[in-house]
Amino acid sequence: MAQSKIDKYGLGEMAKELARDGHNHSDIAKILTDELRKMSHDDSVNQSTVSRYLKAFREEEEKAAQEAMDVAKETIKAHIENGVDGDLATVEKVQEFFLSITENTLKDKNGHIRELDLKTRMAAGRDVIEVIKAKLQLPGLYNKGDGNDGNGSQPGEGVPPGSNVFNLLDRLEKTVGPGAGLRTAEGGAE
Repeated sequence: MAQSKIDKYGLGEMAKELARDGHNHSDIAKILTDELRKMSHDDSVNQSTVSRYLKAFREEEEKAAQEAMDVAKETIKAHIENGVDGDLATVEKVQEFFLSITENTLKDKNGHIRELDLKTRMAAGRDVIEVIKAKLQLPGLYNKGDGNDGNGSQPGEGVPPGSNVFNLLDRLEKTVGPGAGLRTAEGGAE
């Protein structure tokens, strides 16, 4: 593609700035032609040259914005695939430990079940709920749902039924019992 007069005379930034300021293409052409005269050039810029130049500039900006969005989407996707899945695996291990306490099936190093009092078991159940909530809030898979987010969202809103996250929360809810503030079996919030 041939170099436009706007680029040839170094008037690109001025053309872009005038367009950003709301000048129409005809006015920009007149202003750029006046600028050429001040620079002692016996040349002019017409409206169609300005239109082509700004169209190409907008297309480049749109392409760059789309590329930036694509990179952001890929970064988020990679975080979810790598970070969230790894976090969920860790959360499930922590969950299993606390659930073994809650269900009174925790074994000592000799393989014998340790007898724990109800207070300890209930505290472990509350701890596992808090661990899961905290882990899932970071990637945005779980919200506090306290009504202060301006959206009137409910706890656990946005967790799709049947997902690993939903199943994890559902299993915990069944183990610890209702009122834990997690998802119900139907996918709604408590």
